[in-house]
Amino acid sequence: MAEFDLVERYIYAVTKKLPHKARKDIAEELRQLILDMLEQRCGEVVPSEHDIRVVLAELGTPSGLSEKYSSDKHSALIGPPYYRTYKFVLKIVLLAVSGGLLIAFSISALLGEGANLFLSILSYLGSLIHGGIFAFGFVTILFAFFERKGIKLNESDESLSSLPPVPKHDERITRAEPIFGIAFSLVFLVAFLFASPWVIGMLLHNGQFIPLFNQETLLRLWPLTAIVFAASTAKEGFKLHEGRYTSRLAIAMLVLNLISFTAMALLMSREGLINEAFLAACEANFHEAGSFMQLFFRSIQTIMVALMGFAVLLETIDGFIKARRYTKG
Repeated sequence: MAEFDLVERYIYAVTKKLPHKARKDIAEELRQLILDMLEQRCGEVVPSEHDIRVVLAELGTPSGLSEKYSSDKHSALIGPPYYRTYKFVLKIVLLAVSGGLLIAFSISALLGEGANLFLSILSYLGSLIHGGIFAFGFVTILFAFFERKGIKLNESDESLSSLPPVPKHDERITRAEPIFGIAFSLVFLVAFLFASPWVIGMLLHNGQFIPLFNQETLLRLWPLTAIVFAASTAKEGFKLHEGRYTSRLAIAMLVLNLISFTAMALLMSREGLINEAFLAACEANFHEAGSFMQLFFRSIQTIMVALMGFAVLLETIDGFIKARRYTKG
C-alpha cells in the first residue's frame, strides 16, 4: 500500500546513518512500534494516510529519532548530528594515511633506499606524525565548520512529504565509497607534502633511486595541488551528502571534475616538474628499445594529462548516465 511505503521511507531515513550492524534490528523495532501505535489509534480499521502521518509526526523527525538510537550523545566541538560521520571519516582517513606511508616506507626499505635504517625509520615516523596531525586537523576543522555553519549532511527537508523513497541497491552510494575517496585524496596530498620521494614514482639506476618529480618545483606548485585536493574532497563530500545518484550530484561532479582536471593539467604541464635525472636514467635503461621509449618518457607529462582527462570524462559521463537512469526509475 502507498500509505505503508511512507512508513518504510521514514524507517530508512532514521536508520540509514546508524551503525550497519544495528540497522536491521532497529528498523524492525521501529516498524513494530509504528504498527502498535497505528493499532492503538485505529483499532480494527485500516489506517489511512492521515493516521500514518499523525503517528510518524508523534515520533518526530527522522534525524531526531535517529539521534535517540545513537550512542554518541554528548556536547562537544562536533555535536551529535555530525559526530558519527566524523568518527567514521577520521578513522578511515587516519588508517589510509598511516597505511599509505607504511607501504611506501616498506617498499623503500626493501629496495634498499638509504644506508642508515635507523634514520629512515625516524624519517618515516616524522612523516607519519606530520601526516597524521595534518589529517586529524583537516577532518576536525571540516566537521567543526559544518557544525558552526549548520551545514546538514542529510536531507534538509525532513517533512513526511519530502522523505525520499528507499533507494534500490544499485542507486545507493554507500558511505564507504565517498569516505575512501576523501581518504585517497588526503593520502595523495600528504604524499606530495611529506613523502613524495617515496611514493610518487622512482627509478632504480646504478644503485640509486631517482624520483620522478623535481621536489623543489613540486613544492612551489602546492596551491595547484591544494585545489585538486579541495575539488576532489568537495566532490566526495557531495556524494556523502546525497547518498544516491541525482542530477544535482551529476552537475556537481561535472563542475568539480573540471576544476580538478584544470588544476592538475596546469600542474603536470609546468616546465621543470619532471626530474631531468629521471628522464636521463629512463633513456639509459631503455636505450635498446629505441626512439619510441625515449619519445614516451619525454612526453610523459602529456600522457599523464591525457590519462587523467580520460578518467575524468568517464566518471562524469557515468554520473550523468546513472542520474538519468535512476531519476527515470
